Amino acid sequence: MLSPMIPRRQSCLLLWIALVVCGQTAFAQDGSFTRDGVQLFYRTSGSGAPIIFLSGGPGFTVDYMVPVSEFVPASYQRVFYEQRGTGRSKLATMITPGYFFERAKGLAFASQLPDGTLTLQVNALLFGDMSRGYDSRPGLRQLDRPVLIVQGHQDPVGDKTAEDIHAAIKSSALTYLNQCGHFPWLEQPDAFRRILTEFFQSK
Repeated sequence: MLSPMIPRRQSCLLLWIALVVCGQTAFAQDGSFTRDGVQLFYRTSGSGAPIIFLSGGPGFTVDYMVPVSEFVPASYQRVFYEQRGTGRSKLATMITPGYFFERAKGLAFASQLPDGTLTLQVNALLFGDMSRGYDSRPGLRQLDRPVLIVQGHQDPVGDKTAEDIHAAIKSSALTYLNQCGHFPWLEQPDAFRRILTEFFQSK
């Protein structure tokens, strides 16, 4: 939770399940707070109502969400939250191969990853833990803020995950993109920008 730093009445949540190349940006502020005895870090850029960027994975650093933030209107503040186990809040780094609709784009992405960003042992442990069957829907049902879910029809994760999230959050909107895998801002950037623009203009 980010309640220690983000006013609830101003918050706007974007749900992403994603992986992409690391980007560069100028951050206006670095900060941290402590939760359950663990110091958790965040970085911000810009000003205005905050949008919180969460990394996927499990275990991916939030840096790969920086290119996604460039699709957001400049009137919003970007908050890059370094979740437990990532960024400065981590003990290990892990990145797994991405899922692209076009193989060439996937290979181009992989060629930009630095050595050592793929640690299969940590990956196996985390996904083994996930296989126990966690259900986040009870918590999602409590959300009462606008939520945009963008789902690529060719995402190997499948449409059902996005549909389950959409069903759990009454205030959510679900938009599909065809010929798109797991990374709409890379695979369908024009359509992705249009969807985000329409979403923010409607709020």
